[in-house]
Amino acid sequence: MQEREIQYLEEHIPELAESAVTQAYWQSLAAGNSVLESENGIIYERFPDGSS
Repeated sequence: MQEREIQYLEEHIPELAESAVTQAYWQSLAAGNSVLESENGIIYERFPDGSS
């Protein structure tokens, strides 16, 4: 890999990470699992039916 390619990929790590977390969040809910989420310093457990 050339330096330019590495730099390009490094610049996009935040976008890729955000996308991966979002995908995992929705996949977990779709599989019937709950997820933990933080809002205003409080941790909530979210359930597939939308309740918390």
